[in-house]
Amino acid sequence: MEGCTEAYLEIPGPNGDQNVNYGNFDVENRFKAISESETTEFIQSKRNKNTSRKTEGHMKVLYDWLVNICDENRRLHEIPAKELNMYLARFFLSVRKPDGGEYEPDTLRGYLGSFSRYLRDNSYEHNIVESHLFSHAREVLMSKRKDLKSQGLGNKKRKAEPISFEDFQRLLDTKQIGNGDSMCPINLYKEYRRHRPSEMLDPGSRFYLSIKQKPTDEVWYKKQPMGKNSLGKLVSNMTNTVGIMNKRLTNHGIRKTTVTNLLEAGFEPTEVMQITGHKNVQSINNYSHLPFKKQKEMSTVLSNVTNVTSTSATFPHEEQLDDGCDEFLSQAVQLIETSTASGPQEGLSIIDLPITVTSNGIQLQHPGFSMFQNANISGNITINVNPLKE
Repeated sequence: MEGCTEAYLEIPGPNGDQNVNYGNFDVENRFKAISESETTEFIQSKRNKNTSRKTEGHMKVLYDWLVNICDENRRLHEIPAKELNMYLARFFLSVRKPDGGEYEPDTLRGYLGSFSRYLRDNSYEHNIVESHLFSHAREVLMSKRKDLKSQGLGNKKRKAEPISFEDFQRLLDTKQIGNGDSMCPINLYKEYRRHRPSEMLDPGSRFYLSIKQKPTDEVWYKKQPMGKNSLGKLVSNMTNTVGIMNKRLTNHGIRKTTVTNLLEAGFEPTEVMQITGHKNVQSINNYSHLPFKKQKEMSTVLSNVTNVTSTSATFPHEEQLDDGCDEFLSQAVQLIETSTASGPQEGLSIIDLPITVTSNGIQLQHPGFSMFQNANISGNITINVNPLKE
């Protein structure tokens, strides 16, 4: 089949029959001509755009360092492994942010990943992430990351926060979001579309447009897309305008707010994924956020805990406790805290409270605690007291 032009084939059939006629077919229509370079271009076109941009940015930083510091003008994939190993080791110790500050530990690891992608795309013969020839560079990177973490870098997650109900209501009341009457996304889109230039109503037009500072008619937006920096500061500008000073409230926080609200409303993660476009449930869990209200509830529960060093309990007389249950509990906790702080004192007692502290511990007399009858409790324990009121 020289030249891949044969259009009539005689090959064995499914049961091994010889000379099965599969007939003629139109080769040109059935098979598209593809060159080797097109296969590479296809792979690159399907890559995540953010990953591609990050790789390009990291490569530019490395080339700036190679040319200006090392007087090295070869492309990265042209440098032999032994030399490249030392170059990378020196780079990881040398590189800094544009303002001179140190990078986060994970950022340096990202640099290594970008270099690895570039070299793999250019058919470099070694894998810098796995090959023993680059062990020195990797050890330098690992040590550098440890040093940065010891300085406190990389220990705090700088994740975007969802917008709280109070902050959201504040933005709504000040008309930073919505139109004052409705938060229906369809109505909001119709309103936004009504104020766009007629030339920018085509489905292929950019969605976010630059804003006119002083519109003189019903057209509030320009015929040009909003800049990257202006778009990235939309949420922070709105929050700062109304006095909400929280650097973690960003555009990405809107997405996190959506996920958090849907999960709190009882929707399953698999249902939320169909709205947000996530590909796996773990991503949804990463976006979810423990609401401030839940945090307060947890704090309340943890605050209602009393630590006791040692107790023994007997309850022989029911008439010893009057109806003042709250007062009893209050005095009991007070006594327990006192004995815990200073140790049991011989003969210490509280008037009208069926508790006595002796050298053997704290004595409680009340039938309501009959579950502890003849029990000896020692060591560090925790007692949660929740009185029931009729």
